[in-house]
Amino acid sequence: MNHGPAGRWSPLLRPLSWAYGPLSSWQIRRKQQGAVRLDVPVFSVGNLAVGGTGKSPFVRMLVRWLCEAGHHPVIAMRGYGSVDPNQADEVREHRNALPDVPVVAGADRGWELQKAQRGGLSFDCVVLDDGFQHTQLARDLDLVLVDGSRPPSRSTTLPSGWLREPPKALRRADAWVISGAMSDRDQAETSQLAGQPPLAEVRPNWRQVCTPEGEQVSVEGKRCVVMAGIARPERVREALIQAGGIVSSMPALADHDPISPAMLNQFRALCEDADALLLTAKDAARLGDRLKDWPAPVWIPHMELTMPFGEEALRERVLSLLR
Repeated sequence: MNHGPAGRWSPLLRPLSWAYGPLSSWQIRRKQQGAVRLDVPVFSVGNLAVGGTGKSPFVRMLVRWLCEAGHHPVIAMRGYGSVDPNQADEVREHRNALPDVPVVAGADRGWELQKAQRGGLSFDCVVLDDGFQHTQLARDLDLVLVDGSRPPSRSTTLPSGWLREPPKALRRADAWVISGAMSDRDQAETSQLAGQPPLAEVRPNWRQVCTPEGEQVSVEGKRCVVMAGIARPERVREALIQAGGIVSSMPALADHDPISPAMLNQFRALCEDADALLLTAKDAARLGDRLKDWPAPVWIPHMELTMPFGEEALRERVLSLLR
């Protein structure tokens, strides 16, 4: 069984998880009863676990499909890690990657979307980022990403495990998608929990590494200071090594936490003896102009999703709701 965020203390916290699971399920069902329904289709992308399952690149993939089909989507999300949700790192990351697609952020996504409509924002569909537990907003398609390396059958609810709600909640999803490789056994167990086989599988990969200006670079043989304030920073380390790069140093950063001046100075000092600072698109969006005049080249890996199976089925499932 995978230990949760509490690490070696997880077994001691298991009694709290027994209480947390039913409570979270009750709260989600209660919110669902008064769900707001918009006059356009809503596609929700979410997960059962805390931490990264590749939701952001998956959301952008769906949005690109919708735009290519002639639709006008809006992304709606919570906007964690900032006093102003519209300035949150993931909000800015979406806006940087999709400058022509509006992003609406706030705790009450339904209210924020209705407010945006009243303000003149025009859209014909909504893609809800991290929406599986946000049941106050009705959706037409509930998609759940399941991390292939951390299937729900092998964990417990918070705080001893990684799950936001019990594994059986996966049955609430209209479809589930594997994120990353999953063993046959785990796939069978997850399919049993969900009551259906996976619709598709996605695997995040580095498409290219670029400077902030968009110039493509090679990391092979380069010593990089790594900045990865995301839920699964080890994936950035692994991808850099796989691409032939060298991890010079990698100070720990928490997901969504602001980067203090002291921490920024630490990264600056480390970069004096490195070939480059390699940071995620989320961290680049978080830092913005603070990356100017950096003592080493700044490199950002750009992600793409490959789909071993299910691309046509997923695309059809999404686009059919707009015909």
